[in-house]
Amino acid sequence: MHILLLSSFYEIVNRFLERPRKGSISRGPLLAVQRQRQAIDAIFHSSQIANLGLIEPGLLKQALERTVTGQDPTWWFGIVRAIALELWLNGNEHVTIWDKSSANAALRAG
Repeated sequence: MHILLLSSFYEIVNRFLERPRKGSISRGPLLAVQRQRQAIDAIFHSSQIANLGLIEPGLLKQALERTVTGQDPTWWFGIVRAIALELWLNGNEHVTIWDKSSANAALRAG
């Protein structure tokens, strides 16, 4: 599963890096996001960045829908960054990082 998700991410990144001219800078990654909708949904199925409180899953899903349908393609860059962070976290599951529940408990304890 991770290999498929990583290959989808790399397709998006490669489209950005291999743009043939300046005008295609936003079109290539946008097309990659549109073509990889199912893979992106799978990436965020049980999202670590959502569990950490870094994104609101419903808002991300709305942004993805608006991007894929062409209603508001300006969200593609944020979606690609969220994908990168999610994949990085998935690849580093052994690393202990800040967790929202621990932080909230620490704040309550004062």
